[in-house]
Amino acid sequence: FNVLQVPHSHDFFEIEFILEGTGIYEVDGVDYLIKKNTLFLLTPANIHSLRNVDAMLINVMFKSDFKNDFSDLA
Repeated sequence: FNVLQVPHSHDFFEIEFILEGTGIYEVDGVDYLIKKNTLFLLTPANIHSLRNVDAMLINVMFKSDFKNDFSDLA
């Protein structure tokens, strides 16, 4: 995908693993290069945005009480 985002945050955590491609990931005012095999962990406190992105990635989102969702399975 190719995207330009306004800086934002969420009320959940995100793990993003870059499979291929390039771009810029701005996190809390600092630019990070998006490239293959890069892993990003974002917390609800992080203000972030994407620029000039042409990449394929895996995005996992979860709330801080994620472990409680599966407590009845044990």
